[in-house]
Amino acid sequence: MKTTLCIDNESLFVKYLEVFKAFNGSLDIEIFRLLPLVNNFKNTELFIQSLKNKNLFSTLFEEDSIYKNNLKLFLNDLNKNIFKTHYFKTAKGEKTALAIIKTLKEVFLPFINSKDSKILERLMSSDDYLDFKKLYLPYLSRQSKKEEKIKDLINFYNGSLNEFGENFFKFIFKARIQANLNDYLDLNRRYLNLTGIFEFQYDKVELNTIFKIILKHSKYKEILEKIAQDSISQNLLSEYFDDKEFKQYFKELGIAKPQDIKNYKDKQDKEKLKNLLQTKFAKTNIIEILKLFEERKNDAKILEKTTTEANVPTIFEYIVAIAWHYIDDSKIERIFEANLSLDSSLLPKSHAVGGNADFVYTYDNHSLMIEVTLSEKTNQRRAEMESVSRHLGNLLLSLNTNLQNQSYAIFIAPYLDKNVLNDFRSRIHCYFENDRAHIEGMKILPLSTTDLIEILQSNLNYQSLLPKFQKVLQSNEKWGSKWYNEELKDMINTLSIN
Repeated sequence: MKTTLCIDNESLFVKYLEVFKAFNGSLDIEIFRLLPLVNNFKNTELFIQSLKNKNLFSTLFEEDSIYKNNLKLFLNDLNKNIFKTHYFKTAKGEKTALAIIKTLKEVFLPFINSKDSKILERLMSSDDYLDFKKLYLPYLSRQSKKEEKIKDLINFYNGSLNEFGENFFKFIFKARIQANLNDYLDLNRRYLNLTGIFEFQYDKVELNTIFKIILKHSKYKEILEKIAQDSISQNLLSEYFDDKEFKQYFKELGIAKPQDIKNYKDKQDKEKLKNLLQTKFAKTNIIEILKLFEERKNDAKILEKTTTEANVPTIFEYIVAIAWHYIDDSKIERIFEANLSLDSSLLPKSHAVGGNADFVYTYDNHSLMIEVTLSEKTNQRRAEMESVSRHLGNLLLSLNTNLQNQSYAIFIAPYLDKNVLNDFRSRIHCYFENDRAHIEGMKILPLSTTDLIEILQSNLNYQSLLPKFQKVLQSNEKWGSKWYNEELKDMINTLSIN
């Protein structure tokens, strides 16, 4: 687990951790939505207490002297039938303030005096109050049916004019805060996701197990300060492993030595990824997503079916890694070996580290390098011809002679440029060297996403495919595009028959 935290005692992030600690490391989504308000309270303890007492907004307004003073002035004006927009103006002007005053004068106050529900029906049906209905009504009633909305409005009018005025004033400002919190929910989630220590589910957000344990410790602040100075590493965890409190927490999880911490996390990640594959990335889903990569106009659909936290080229690498795991007897380790940075939900957040091959898989008698790209035509020639052969050459030079002869690369792209095919095929006769050694010939097998889909649909595993791949690589045909179209494609097209 590699995580670096930027922490100081007054930081917003530390306040967030204090809140998670108070709720045993887990917040339901509605409490998580309220987290940014912690800075509006004089201390974190008061914020936590108001969450537990379910009176957060009342406490917030009670602590706000400007709000209380404006409320007093508003009620005084309301009793004199005076309506001023400045109470409700925003930084964008008084447009919404005018909509609020209009609805107050023409709907709310007349209904208080007459109790005539037709006034409320007019609010529901008239276009005169569109701004108010769009910005504020959803926070007054969550009902979908008109009749149910009117019932909620009637209940809102209970009490004296002063009681109504106080409720109305509070409702407007609470609705604005809630709207802002809704807008910032996704941004806040992304901010926390960068730390790698939070796990996000549909209805809750949790700290991972290790951080739940850290926050249980009596000296958790000291430990967080230590973490802030360095990344969380095996050495850092080992330093605290002999601590009496930690030993007890670890014992409850079946962790007896520092290495078990990594094993525990690896086991959790595997279970999480298995669930993700079953629910989101089954083989049929992967095939459908691969089809979308064939046209860049499908980018929005790809993000919708995968994640919005990574760009489309990164997602392509991730989807190919999952596809290869299905080809390789569903070995889940292949996804973790793909050199990708994954977030706490095990979705991609960045691509393979630059300067290295995308994926390198080690087998008993050979190594396989897989390179993927979405680049096309001239961009593909410029970006891939040199880098793929260089990555493969460096890999082969790192292996012993027996492994060198059996090892090769697979290049995967939605579009395969003819001259890239020609270049890759010519590499089978090229020398590659460094200061210590050289190799003669590099084998590169180009596959389109359509080819990859046909391989997946054939249900053949890698051990069955390997002899077929090696046979086509050993062909005497030197013309790359011809070799691909007449021999490699023919092999792919007959997989299902075999």
